[in-house]
Amino acid sequence: MAETVLKMTDIDKRFPGVHALKKAHLTVERGEVRGLVGENGAGKSTLIKILAGVESKDSGTVEFEGKILNNPSPKDISDLGITFIYQDQYFVPYFDIAQTLWLGSEPCSNFLGQINKRKMYQTCTKLLKETIDFEIDPKTLIKDLGVSERQMIEIARALRSKKVSLVVFDEPTAPLTEHEIQILFNTVKKLKEQKIAVIYISHRLEEIFQICDKVTILRDGENVGDLEVSSITPKEIVKLMVGKTLAEKYAKRKIDRGKTILHVRNLRNKSMASAISLDLHRGEILGLFGLVGAGKTELAEALFGVDHLEGGETIIDERLVDIRSPKQAIANGLAFLPEDRRTKGLILDMTLGENVTLANLKKFCRLGLISGRREKASASSMITALRIKASGPNQLTNLLSGGNQQKTIVARWLVSEAQVFIFDQPTAGIDVGAKREIYGLMENLSQEGAGIILISSELPEILGLSDRILVMYRGRIVAQLDPQKTDQHEILLFAMGGGAYEKSN
Repeated sequence: MAETVLKMTDIDKRFPGVHALKKAHLTVERGEVRGLVGENGAGKSTLIKILAGVESKDSGTVEFEGKILNNPSPKDISDLGITFIYQDQYFVPYFDIAQTLWLGSEPCSNFLGQINKRKMYQTCTKLLKETIDFEIDPKTLIKDLGVSERQMIEIARALRSKKVSLVVFDEPTAPLTEHEIQILFNTVKKLKEQKIAVIYISHRLEEIFQICDKVTILRDGENVGDLEVSSITPKEIVKLMVGKTLAEKYAKRKIDRGKTILHVRNLRNKSMASAISLDLHRGEILGLFGLVGAGKTELAEALFGVDHLEGGETIIDERLVDIRSPKQAIANGLAFLPEDRRTKGLILDMTLGENVTLANLKKFCRLGLISGRREKASASSMITALRIKASGPNQLTNLLSGGNQQKTIVARWLVSEAQVFIFDQPTAGIDVGAKREIYGLMENLSQEGAGIILISSELPEILGLSDRILVMYRGRIVAQLDPQKTDQHEILLFAMGGGAYEKSN
């Protein structure tokens, strides 16, 4: 029988208002590549954080190489030979590659602890070649590397130790090119040959079928499947992930869509994998769904002029427009609610009133000076109309709840008289009551003839609110679906590349 390296049993974890894990379990054998899949919020990240020593479990046991681990620290976990490769990268930008790889474990030339730089750079070059088949000057600064190159360095850093027994990959291919993905897969195969265990977390079905031996499926914090990859199909995995019914109901009224308000053809820039075309009608909520790395936010930022466009055309209300900056987007009636509202959507040290009027200051100026009275009057009317819970226009935005911060951004675009709204994860991190209010605002906007692009990672939200659904996969729109004729299974299958996978097999 194969030797068990990791055994997590009956893991339970609660956060305020959320039962994140419910007697979850995960077993990995030596030399096995174990896939871990589940929808957003299924509990994957929480389970891995408990393994990493970042979160403590409420109950259950974690056993590694036959030893029970009781509340280990991240350093304890690292010392045991468990290493993690995350999608989010944390580097010192002004360190070079060699300094980054050996940070904290620099080779020394004498007992005084002086760093042997010659050895450090030589071993760096060798390590990059042996682990990821990557050739680059080890003196290159991290800040000068692209996202995919930094990811490759992260992988090499994780594999530098000879004591590694278990490697956890968390969405590692999101920033990688096809060539780099193949290098990563070869690295995983080498680990397997060396009898190193691997946990591979991915939203991309074809990756699970290419490199994993078994797959563990989580749904709502519980295990719903531990299966041999060779004995299951993509559709069966998706069905286990999402269950049989929608988790929420949405009372969306039918609105007759009007003429095309936004017409985009062959839009592209350096951050987009391919040119994108789409149409948006007045009164329509166009759902845009994709998993991590699909390119949803890149598309939204391209539409809003955040990134410089390299080609394509945009037509708004039958007018060809040239949008090269957010300022030009605003002038042409576009509004953008970014995914990260606290850093990209609001100026937290400014008042609610100042944030509301920020996109249309000319409306409140006389002789180049902002009229505080008019600004506060406009903000006050929005506070009432959108039921923003605040002491008044002078309240600092950083003191508002997440839902009220989101409504503050909506208020800004209503004041600017925008007609095309791009909502990127509009209900992330807000409570159920605030979600329903945001849904109501979106419905009101569509009734008044605005066009809305809704980007969401929540399938019930996409299905419940959208008039049409576009599915993205690796920077491309791969499906257009009618929410009345589709379900979570089909949407997720396209989003994970499963449709393409089944056609080719």
